[in-house]
Amino acid sequence: MKIEDYLGTDKIFFAPSGSMAIFSVLHPFRKKTLGIPDQGCFNILEIAELLDIKYRFIKTEKGLIIPENIKNMDIFFFSSFSGYLV
Repeated sequence: MKIEDYLGTDKIFFAPSGSMAIFSVLHPFRKKTLGIPDQGCFNILEIAELLDIKYRFIKTEKGLIIPENIKNMDIFFFSSFSGYLV
């Protein structure tokens, strides 16, 4: 069985790095506002600035994402790294 069969798609893009994968996903959303948790995800700032994406830090409780705080966000980026500490 091919990987396309598992994913249910005809096209697959293999990114050479995690940063390139994030860049590729965010690229179509350049006119939107990106929400970034105030704990973790700081490497995303370089990509957001490179793409000229407006961003806003979202208040968390020591890394724990509060659903009410992400309302009215066009895009919300989060990392599971804070999950190891929360």
